[in-house]
Amino acid sequence: MFPKKCRKLLFLLSVIVMALLCACDKKDEEKSDNPIAQAETGKELKTVKIGGIAPLSGDAFNYGSSAKNGAELAVETYNSKNKNVQLELSFKDDHADKKNALQAYKELKSEGTDVIVGPLMNDCASFVKEESEGDDVVHIIQGATAPNLTDGIRHFRICRTNLFEGKAAADYLKQKGVNYIALLHDSSEPYSEQLHDAFREEYEAIGGTVVIDEYFAKGDTDFSKQTSRLKLYKFDAIYMPVFYTQAIGLISAINNAGISTKYYGSDSWYGIAEQVEGNNSLTEGVSFFSRYIPEEESEQNKQFVSEYTKKYGQAPDIYAASTYDAVMLAAQAAEECNGNVTANGLSLAIKKINFEGLTGKMTFLSDGEPRIDPKMVTVSKGKYLGSI
Repeated sequence: MFPKKCRKLLFLLSVIVMALLCACDKKDEEKSDNPIAQAETGKELKTVKIGGIAPLSGDAFNYGSSAKNGAELAVETYNSKNKNVQLELSFKDDHADKKNALQAYKELKSEGTDVIVGPLMNDCASFVKEESEGDDVVHIIQGATAPNLTDGIRHFRICRTNLFEGKAAADYLKQKGVNYIALLHDSSEPYSEQLHDAFREEYEAIGGTVVIDEYFAKGDTDFSKQTSRLKLYKFDAIYMPVFYTQAIGLISAINNAGISTKYYGSDSWYGIAEQVEGNNSLTEGVSFFSRYIPEEESEQNKQFVSEYTKKYGQAPDIYAASTYDAVMLAAQAAEECNGNVTANGLSLAIKKINFEGLTGKMTFLSDGEPRIDPKMVTVSKGKYLGSI
């Protein structure tokens, strides 16, 4: 039998030991729930599911293919450098059709996707936005520029709207001394119509003069009526917010009509130089607003261009770069969640992020739109160069 004092001492020691053991057990439990700790101890990593929606077939195949490539490279690059969070990619083809886009969204949602990048096309993105209201999936739009695609709750965007770009283009050209301008747009395409309207309203508001305002419809190939009227007027430049496939035909027709002028376009002109291999004179000196410049000299961009070209055998375009950025933004937001990756957590993280991507430095407004400066690109000898 131990003396009474010894029994008290043994009791106190046993209490201390039990407390220490409980503390260790609790610490181990916390460690097992922490993705960083899991990575350090060799346990399962946290996986964030990224979904992509873009046209991988049909007329818009080139856009979607580049987007998919950008997403794949982003996932590969991130996973090779990160020990705590891993990205898993599932990419769906919407054929540039809104019903297919909605089906793609439903499939991604059923797969437990955390973040969806896209859809890339305006009508597809608008349709999915309407149908996904209230769902617990975060959306990052990287290419669609139509209005009302964000809400700052689950829907965000890393590219500028048509309204923003149209106004920015008008301000830029007026500041550059373009006081008299001709307009030419596709009246059957909402993208072109929205840019045209925003440009004209702003340009005239700041003192510019629209000398002539011409239009055509999707599918038109004969522009003789437009060029015959353009020849009747004098102007400093032509602004054409159309797709690059249309721009090539328009520039050729205007040149053939004997009209010498400066051409300005929208962000969808990216890819125009590749359409005239062996005839760079057709696109020499044309300028357009863009979110990305492949020839930019930053270390981040040079590494991206090198890795992309090595992997896919061609230089990246705006769709590859913007999709790469969207995936990296999702990954950064997941890191900010500290292992608790939920739709609400991701959304809150995106709102607080100062993101530095290939397409620029950006923060996000309360409605989910980005605060980002526009870039003007000029084609020179088949290359895309930044303009001052």
